[in-house]
Amino acid sequence: MNPLEKKQLLKEQFKKRIQARRNQKVKTISFKELGITFEPETIEWYKSVENGGVKFD
Repeated sequence: MNPLEKKQLLKEQFKKRIQARRNQKVKTISFKELGITFEPETIEWYKSVENGGVKFD
């Protein structure tokens, strides 16, 4: 195999790998699907953490 053919083969393999990655779908599993529920207090705690930290009364 000459260098030009080798380079072309590598390009084709690279394109195939990139296309295969694009075709992969990421499955998102929700808490509802898993049967996990949270108390309202837990949800409020996570919201407060997202907004810069836990708030104490």
